Amino acid sequence: MTPSEVLDIATDLLDASAHASGRIVYHRLILMIQYSKLEVFKAPETRTTLVANTFRWLAPYWGDAANIDDQWRDQVRLCCSVVAAQMEELGEESCQYVPKLVESYIALQKLKRTPKREFSLLFPNVYPFPTKPIQNAVDVDEAVLEISALLAAALTSDRKLYFDATQVDVTNVLTQALKVEQSILSCEAFPASWLSLLVSHHKYSITALERISQVLIETLPDIYAPDTSEALDFDTDIWHAFFNTLFTALSSPALTMETFPEQKRRAIWKIAGDVRELGANLLKKSWDAIGWDTEADAKKMHV
Repeated sequence: MTPSEVLDIATDLLDASAHASGRIVYHRLILMIQYSKLEVFKAPETRTTLVANTFRWLAPYWGDAANIDDQWRDQVRLCCSVVAAQMEELGEESCQYVPKLVESYIALQKLKRTPKREFSLLFPNVYPFPTKPIQNAVDVDEAVLEISALLAAALTSDRKLYFDATQVDVTNVLTQALKVEQSILSCEAFPASWLSLLVSHHKYSITALERISQVLIETLPDIYAPDTSEALDFDTDIWHAFFNTLFTALSSPALTMETFPEQKRRAIWKIAGDVRELGANLLKKSWDAIGWDTEADAKKMHV
């Protein structure tokens, strides 16, 4: 049998179980993880089809939800494991998961968290999830950590971000993504004492903001960076969220290397380099893109 024929049978199996509910959903998601790891489905003629089908298969199990319970949270974790299994081979397709990731993050933020003394291994591929005891109680949600990691990967792709405006509200998706980035940088996803992870996310956030600025300035300039003749149509809300996120990153105490001991300073430099310099360059570029030259008569009024 050819890889395509094998995929056809595998696809029929998952489609036939689309009505599954309860804990059968877990096994359905675990099967998707196994599909993603099979060599037969990594061939070029099958990978594109598998990726497209995976987005459709995962859709009911995460994102915006009316009822958020433990099963829904576990489903989100397994969805993250499926995407993580394919992430290295995804190109601009990774962008299609951003709406579901940000919606799931925002939903999980509404749940009350309590410190716990055991930690589940991230991106599990079995159920029940393996856990390990930890010495000190920690207030963290593994699902939020996994979503944060996948968002960082999806928004910092080497390729430009692409969102199909016929399928999603691009402005809403980008605004939500920016708010989630602010939440992560504000240590709402994990403790501030996890310095290496915190500094890494600051580095990722600047790259993500660079990619988002390309969408705002280059891909859709008529909406997000119009000329003076269309100034009344200027979307200031999304730029407000953009600059708030950028300032949250640049003003973070985690990046004030000049105030740290030498060993800590070297560690931060090794992890992220000079994030503030990159952010300053992005700030100038973005500010220049949405500014207009003042007319001569207006300049005379302020001389």
